[in-house]
Amino acid sequence: MIKKSVSIISLSLILFFSCKPKKKENNTLCDSDYNQTELLSNYAEHLIIPGLKTFEESLVSLQVIWQRYASNAASLKELQDSFFETYVNLQKIQCFDFGPMESHMFIEKANSFPLNQGKLAQSIASANINFSEPERFDIGFPALEFLIFGLSESNIDSFKSDQTKQYIGAILSDLVQRIMTINTDWVSYKTTFINAQGTDAGSSLSLMVNALNKSFEISKRDRVGIPSGVLTLGLKQPELVEAPQSFLSKKLLFTNLEYNKLFFQGKYGKVNGEGLDNVLAHIKAVKNDLGLSNSIEDNYDAMLNKIDMFPGSLKEQVQSVNSSVIDLYALMSKQVVSLKSDMPSVLCIAITYLDNPSDSD
Repeated sequence: MIKKSVSIISLSLILFFSCKPKKKENNTLCDSDYNQTELLSNYAEHLIIPGLKTFEESLVSLQVIWQRYASNAASLKELQDSFFETYVNLQKIQCFDFGPMESHMFIEKANSFPLNQGKLAQSIASANINFSEPERFDIGFPALEFLIFGLSESNIDSFKSDQTKQYIGAILSDLVQRIMTINTDWVSYKTTFINAQGTDAGSSLSLMVNALNKSFEISKRDRVGIPSGVLTLGLKQPELVEAPQSFLSKKLLFTNLEYNKLFFQGKYGKVNGEGLDNVLAHIKAVKNDLGLSNSIEDNYDAMLNKIDMFPGSLKEQVQSVNSSVIDLYALMSKQVVSLKSDMPSVLCIAITYLDNPSDSD
């Protein structure tokens, strides 16, 4: 009888410990008690709203200098310097393409490249300033870059024609109006953004993860993949880099990826605020025995170091040592797996923006 009682107790203990839930090694945000308030507040108050305001100030300054140049009160160098600064600042806000920025189609209107030069000439001649038309590749910064750096040097009389001046003025007015409206809208949208917590398709976390990925993939495909020939059966097309006339392509690409990384980290200035990296650390997301956030940051650093080693512009690099640009594309493809597959998986986020053919390259 005693032996039977001992056996029953032993069996009970075995069942108790075997049925006890095992601690998950790969946690997800769905299983976490992570509070998103500090995260979303940091992005809204310290990254997005100040970043958009800084860009607005830069764009308004460019508009003023253009008006002075058009009336012979400023030099071409002043205009080009202001354009350079503003175009670089545009790269810093491309991860913010959701909410008011997306509804006003700002990135589409500001930076759809490569430029269609033939269409640009037609639009100038016909004064086609209906910028609400979809899929126009004759507007925004690519058009300004060609006119201010290309046409201005080769044909100054044509550059200063009334039709051309009116077209440049119209582009700047349209972009200034859009960014001012976006900044006004963010005043009320901020509360909506911070309160839209969770992981569903309408949550702010989902919007940010999708915007981060979309911005990164545009760089991978359009800034690197197409010009280098990776996506065109080996046919190099250096003229299709961003900003081919001004040779700003390397700086623009570097800044774009640098601020993609800072957005991931939630950093602003010298302050390391709550970012997506902290969410991944909180849920102990791992990849290849390394923290997933550390892996992503290391990949960013490898890409930035690769770009920094290019001696000239990206256009010149494609022309001379294209193998290094192809290596950069490989690093970016590796990062896509981390950003678009690994991170959304552990964050319980769905990628909702339209895929493109290069995703699996």
